[in-house]
Amino acid sequence: MAWEESCGQSEPLVRLKILASIWDDAFTEKVYDSRIVDYLIWRYDPNRQKNITGPVKPSEASGDVATDSDYTFYTASFDTFTTDLANQLLPHTKPESVEQFFCLFYSGETDVAFEMLHGRTLASSDLRWYYQREMNYLRKEKPRPIFSFTSGVWKPEGDLLLVGDHSQFSFLVSLRKEQWIARIVLEVRPGRSAHPYLVVNTEGNTEFSDRWDNIYLGLELGREMIKFGSHSVDGFVGIGYDAVMPFWDEDLLLGTVNANAGFGYRFFAGESRQWVLGADYRFEAIGSRNSGGTGLSGGATTLRFSVGFSPDLGNGRRRDGLGH
Repeated sequence: MAWEESCGQSEPLVRLKILASIWDDAFTEKVYDSRIVDYLIWRYDPNRQKNITGPVKPSEASGDVATDSDYTFYTASFDTFTTDLANQLLPHTKPESVEQFFCLFYSGETDVAFEMLHGRTLASSDLRWYYQREMNYLRKEKPRPIFSFTSGVWKPEGDLLLVGDHSQFSFLVSLRKEQWIARIVLEVRPGRSAHPYLVVNTEGNTEFSDRWDNIYLGLELGREMIKFGSHSVDGFVGIGYDAVMPFWDEDLLLGTVNANAGFGYRFFAGESRQWVLGADYRFEAIGSRNSGGTGLSGGATTLRFSVGFSPDLGNGRRRDGLGH
C-alpha cells in the first residue's frame, strides 16, 4: 500500500488492513504481527482519546501546512469511519472467530471482544498467543514505587504521657510488589511537651526542658492481606531510630529504638491507579532514653492519613488496554 510505503506500519494502517481483509473475505492472521498488542492498547488509550474530542473542522487558512486541528479532525473522522465499518461487518463474521473479535473490538464492544478472546475457540490463534505472552509479562509485576506525604496524630503512653499528644507529619517511600510492601519512613512531631522534663545537658548539668522536637526514621515491612478492586488492606511491622532534641542551642539528641506494628488501608485512584489515598494505625514500643533525667520510655499510637503518587511505569495502562 502507498500509505505503508510512505509512512511505515502504524495502528491506523493495520486497523484498516484488518477490516478491509474481512470486507474482502480474505482475512488471515498474516495481516498483523506481535505489534498488534500495542495497537489494541493504543486504539482506546485514554490519553489519546483526550486529544481527539472533535471532530474539529480544519482551518481553511492553513493551506498546505497541517495544523493540530487538522490531525484532530482526520483522526476523529477515521475512528468514526472504522467504527461504522466494523459495525457493518460484525453481523457477517463467523461466531467466535478472530474476525468477530476485531469487529467487536473496533466497533467499541471491547469487553465482549476480550471475553471471547479468553475462550477456547481462539486458544490456538496467533492473536491469543500474542495476547497471552503480554499478559504473562505484565503479571510479573515489577516493584512499584509510591511517594506519600502523611499527617495525623501521635498519642503517647506510659512515661511519655507527660509529653502530651502531638501532630505528626511524615514522608514515605514505598515499594509494592505483588502482596509485599517495604517502605522507608521519615516522621517529625514538632512542638512542646505538655509538662517540662529533666535532662542532663552536654555539660553534665540537669535542667528542665519543654521542647519536643521529635524525629523518627524507620523501615516498615508489610503484606497485603485483603484486596478488592482498587482497595487494599495490609498489615506491617517496623523498627527505627526515635530521637528528641530537647535544647535548641545544644547538639544533644535523646535517641532510642522504636519497634512498631500496625495495619493500613489504601485506595488507588486515577486512570492507571497512580494516586494513592491511605490511612494507617500504628502501635509503638519506645525504649528507654534520657539517662539521669526524667524517664521517657513507654509507647504510643499513631493515626496517619496519606496522599501519594505512584508512577505506574506503563503497566497499568497496558493492562487496562487489554481488558484488565
